Amino acid sequence: MPSRASSASVLSFSGVLAAAFAPYAVLIVTVVAKQPELVILTIGAAFVWLCAILVIAIIWWALVPFRDELWLLVLYGGILQELSRWATYVLYARLIHGLRAIGLQPTPPAGRPLGASLVPAAIASAIGTGLMQTLVMYGDVLGGALLPGTLYTPSCSVLSTFAVDALQCLGFGLLHVLLGLIGWTAAYPRRATGLLCTMLVLHWLASAATLLHRVDGLGGVSGACVVALPCVGGVVLVAGVLAASVAATSLCSPRKETAVGGMDGRFDE
Repeated sequence: MPSRASSASVLSFSGVLAAAFAPYAVLIVTVVAKQPELVILTIGAAFVWLCAILVIAIIWWALVPFRDELWLLVLYGGILQELSRWATYVLYARLIHGLRAIGLQPTPPAGRPLGASLVPAAIASAIGTGLMQTLVMYGDVLGGALLPGTLYTPSCSVLSTFAVDALQCLGFGLLHVLLGLIGWTAAYPRRATGLLCTMLVLHWLASAATLLHRVDGLGGVSGACVVALPCVGGVVLVAGVLAASVAATSLCSPRKETAVGGMDGRFDE
């Protein structure tokens, strides 16, 4: 077997790389790179998520009798990851509140929707979270696409492992952006319990859909990925509709927020 990449493997690697990282590249260039503080926020969000996944890994390592119960991993993993998303928002709120207190951060003009000023920050935070998840969870697998040949699994005979993981990365990347917009622009500032629960349920559903890859011959289908990937896409679609609804109600209409700022997750307006 040749030890270097062939033209076919280079083409395959380019495809999966584009699918997994193209949305991040576009958002970094168009949103994040224009403001240095958003670059810092992206790095900070990636670090917070990395801390959360470390805690998840420690819990999984400690729960020896339940290591094979992946549904349990999905359950507490989703909760801790959503807590890390909220923690990033709180830290950013405290930072902005402190900078405004000493005159280093301008106060938004009166009457401007609070959510509108948080959209770039929400996107930057989501990019940090999603990009770090892609690198940690799928970096090694995607790198394998550059090697000669390809790889299939018994549970998915219609798509290579590299293609499945790339599409999965794409779905979760979009989901992180949409959940970030919902959380930062509405759920966190308003302490909207319903939206917070909906975000967690969407995260659970997307994570649970990935478990379908472990099922061989699901429902008579030759590849479980034929079912799993559309399920992830359906969750992303629902999150997109919810994000659009939030945008219609909170971004387009001026809304005055309570001037608090800090641990309660509100900004001065």
